[in-house]
Amino acid sequence: MVNKSSHQELEQRLEKERYYLEQAQEIGHMGTFEHDILADVITWTPEVYRLWGLETGTKLTLELLTSIMHPDDKDIALDAISVAYTTGKEYDIEIRIIVDGEIRWNRNKAKLIFDDEGKVVRAIGISQDITNRKEMEQTLTKERYYLEQSQKIGKIGTWEHDLKEDIVTWTPQVYRLWGLEPGTELSNELTLSLIHPDDRDFATEKLNAAFNGEPYDMEFRIIVDGEVRWNRNIAKLIHNDNNELVKMIGITQDVTYMKEADEKLKVARQKDEDNRYLHRELRRLAGDRIIGDSFGLKEVMEKASIAAKVNSPVLLQGETGVGKDIIANVIHYSSDRKKGPFIKVNCGAIPDTLIDSELFGHEKGAFSGALKTKKGKFERADKGTIFLDEIGELPLQAQTRLLRVVQDKVIERVGGEEPITLDIRIIAATNRNLEEMVGSGEFREDLWYRLNVFPIDIPPLRDRAIDIPALTQFFVQKKAEELKLGSVPQIEMGALDKLSGYHWPGNVRELQNIIEREIIINPTGPINFSSLNLGGSASSSVGVSSGNPSADTLDGMIAGHIRQALKQCGGKIHGPGGAAKLLGMNPNTLRSKIRKLSANHDF
Repeated sequence: MVNKSSHQELEQRLEKERYYLEQAQEIGHMGTFEHDILADVITWTPEVYRLWGLETGTKLTLELLTSIMHPDDKDIALDAISVAYTTGKEYDIEIRIIVDGEIRWNRNKAKLIFDDEGKVVRAIGISQDITNRKEMEQTLTKERYYLEQSQKIGKIGTWEHDLKEDIVTWTPQVYRLWGLEPGTELSNELTLSLIHPDDRDFATEKLNAAFNGEPYDMEFRIIVDGEVRWNRNIAKLIHNDNNELVKMIGITQDVTYMKEADEKLKVARQKDEDNRYLHRELRRLAGDRIIGDSFGLKEVMEKASIAAKVNSPVLLQGETGVGKDIIANVIHYSSDRKKGPFIKVNCGAIPDTLIDSELFGHEKGAFSGALKTKKGKFERADKGTIFLDEIGELPLQAQTRLLRVVQDKVIERVGGEEPITLDIRIIAATNRNLEEMVGSGEFREDLWYRLNVFPIDIPPLRDRAIDIPALTQFFVQKKAEELKLGSVPQIEMGALDKLSGYHWPGNVRELQNIIEREIIINPTGPINFSSLNLGGSASSSVGVSSGNPSADTLDGMIAGHIRQALKQCGGKIHGPGGAAKLLGMNPNTLRSKIRKLSANHDF
């Protein structure tokens, strides 16, 4: 006879275990079921009822269950169960069900029980909500699609080389860039056969050097469908705990366009007469005088002239105060978009909470305070150019949203549902090293590659000290007009030498501010900058030698520079060590300058 107390304890333990099981099923969004096939009775645990949106104890029928299933999945479920019961194989299906008007994903897996004759008499299984997993899979699939599309648009693909297993893995875009069908078996012989014969030894040497720990970044030609294409390969080297190189992960990019642009640049440099005409046009169209376009900024202006002819993204790089915004203006106002808007955005000045609204606009009622629909900066720049200054200051979240705009030229307003297609030209600028930011995880690599299609580096003022006299004369005259002085103050002889010897951490902007302060202090002149402490290392550029009072006119200052260059070069104009090379000028241009200025200046 069982002790009454022991029997109660057993019931309490069973009740507690049943409670724990129900709680575990609820937490795991999973319940158990049983189907007595002979009696056609279905039994569910409470959690299965909850998953299917039914009250516990509801009478279960085939009609009821199929009515909850998604119409497109009903036949899939019935066929799978029928086949299982007929063949005796267990089933595992994933279907959609509609619970309270919401679509949920449900997994049903069952084990079959047989009688002594081998006939299926019962199914015991689990029903589990897998909606979160499905949504994650869909998100992953979508992100993979976007990544593949961005790689396709940017002509960039990623690859991996497992050195231990000697297995090379390419994304589909790499196959396309190399003219191969995705999934083609890869080998050293195959890839070498596609590399241009003149570049094979170079590519092999760089790869072997990488195996020895050297950085892997090279450009070589490949032959795709009989056409020569330029290909850039960059890789990160992965080492194990023993500092052994075990893996290389990298990108492959088609840089043919950039190479062609470089070739066009070389041709443009040879056409000096055309370049001078273009510079005059650029100044006229931009509405600003570009000081140094024939000297310190000559190469920058040549690149700007090429960039103006195409719609590809441009990345202006240079220190604070070098005039990136002026070059952006030049590119826009000398392009086919000059009649369209030119919208400047200081990416570092927008609060994080307002970035989406400022850049992409918002619909009325999108958030508290959105009393009317507002166009963002990108939409306002339609049919024109948007200038994204200080692009390196954008937070990563905003970079992700910007990537789609750069790739597809499509935006969505905050609170909006309809995509808006734009026709815009994107010019970005930064005083930071974006490549280093990519390495440290502060800037998206894919966004950097999309923006870095046509980079233009603007030199700091200390590297183009030859332009300081002309800039000084220009700013003195400009500030005198702004301050409404009766006459333009003269610059004392020798004063420009102080400016040329300074290292100018604030670049042109600092020079402008110093000149304004000096004119305020001494509005009648002569200006000598004696009140300023302009310490700093002297520039290696050609300095000014003010040999006569006229040296402080613009022509006089240019003549002084040329005279000093000729003196340093022993009168030699053309060739290595010549004044033309020292001044960064075409020899014919220098001779023309000498002839023009020789009437009033002693050469």
